[in-house]
Amino acid sequence: MNIIHIHLITVHIPVFFVPLGTILLGLGLTRENPTLRQTGYSLMIIGAFFGSIAYLSGEEIESSIRAIIPGSRSPIHDHEEAAEVALTLSYIGAFLATCSIGSRYIKYHKLECILGIITLIIGLVSTTTLGYAAYKGGQIRHTEIHATSYAQD
Repeated sequence: MNIIHIHLITVHIPVFFVPLGTILLGLGLTRENPTLRQTGYSLMIIGAFFGSIAYLSGEEIESSIRAIIPGSRSPIHDHEEAAEVALTLSYIGAFLATCSIGSRYIKYHKLECILGIITLIIGLVSTTTLGYAAYKGGQIRHTEIHATSYAQD
């Protein structure tokens, strides 16, 4: 296993966790269920964390992909640009989720409600941008996996 495999594995976690967290947060807000809200916040935070790992590993392998696949600058660059926007929104959502959790523990219900609604909106936008970044990433041919695995044998 190499950095390319790590990227391809970790990149799917935020694409799954952030939308699921957003859905659970929305359900928790509409049903006034603190457990659903807490779970939604937690999944959004975990998604942002793994988004960082995916982004950092993607930065590291970008140059190796360009060396193996000539002319691959455009799809990689498009994917990277989309990932930067998605990661930034995921960070904002994770920060707001953390603040929401904190406001719950200090028993400031009104602040938690306001932050929860803002976090939900950011989560919806983040979900859309994560989907677009994933779409752009899917357009990149990953022949470099086979090239590096044969070189390691």
